Parts: sequence; structure tokens; C-alpha cells
Amino acid sequence: MTEYESELTGLEFVADVLQPIKLVVWGDLAIRYLGVPVVHQCYMLGVRDDEMDLAATKLADVGFIRQHWSFGSTIDPATRKDDKIFQRVHANIGLAFANLDAKTIRFHHPDENKFVQRTILIPSSYLHLSASECASTHEFTPPDPPSQPPFYVHGNLYYPNIVELLRSIIAVYLEEREHTNIQN
Repeated sequence: MTEYESELTGLEFVADVLQPIKLVVWGDLAIRYLGVPVVHQCYMLGVRDDEMDLAATKLADVGFIRQHWSFGSTIDPATRKDDKIFQRVHANIGLAFANLDAKTIRFHHPDENKFVQRTILIPSSYLHLSASECASTHEFTPPDPPSQPPFYVHGNLYYPNIVELLRSIIAVYLEEREHTNIQN
């Protein structure tokens, strides 16, 4: 790791590690970028399906640790084996996130000085959204809403505009409905 890389923190660090892979910023971080005041809990990054293994290897090579437990829990259930209530709750959470868990690769970074949050790699086929389909790049600063490009690009980070993000969220919701007991 270069001195420059060691100074990077947070999402910049993750994006730099994953260069030159194009990353679609998704979930609460993408919503926050669009101006909605939400607290983001992790980096959800869309990756082309054929680059998922490469991205996972790149993260592991710089010290990220794979999380094999459900997305719905930030705590490794193996650390609470004797807590029957926790195990029961965790099992129920796992059912709700089974489809997402099967499709994503989840990591955390042990160096708290990096300010790296939990990092989730999501295949673009699941998101129904891909930076590879973006024909051109646009400045990082969003233009007026009527003339929005599909993505705002900052290095290898692709932030979808509101329309593209909502389309993706709706497509994921409809897919998840088929795999869970979502009744809404």
C-alpha cells in the first residue's frame, strides 16, 4: 500500500482499493447523495457480475474481513453462541435477508482509523443498474433535475440520479417480494 493509499479514509479508501472497477453507489449512501438526510450504515456498491470475485479479492488483499453472516445483523452470531434469544432473533433476521445474503459479498475493515464502514458488494444484475451501461461521464456536481444524466461520476464511483435509483429500488423490492413474505 502506498503512502497516499494509507492516508485515504472511508469511501475514498474503498473506491481506491477497487480501482479500476466501476462502482454504483446504492442504498442509503446514494439516497444521502441526492440530498435526503439519512444516516448511512454501510457502503453498498454495485459491481458488474463478472467483477464480483475480483472486487472481493481486492478487498481481502488489503485486510478487509469477509462477513459470512446475514446482512441483517452487524454482529457475528458465532460470538454469541450461548445467547439463545440472540440466536433466535438472528435466525429470523436471516430469513428476511436470505435472497440478499445469497447474492452479496459482505466485508468489514478492522482498522478503525480508516473510518471504513461495512462494505457490501452487490451484483449489478440484482440492482438492475450498471455503471457499464453509462455511455458518458458527468461532473460530480448534480445539474438541475430536468437535465439529469443517469449517473454522477467521481473517479470510479457512480452515483445514480433519482430516477435511476428509484427504478433500481423498485426492481429490487419486486424481486425481494418473490423471495420473502413482504406483504406491502
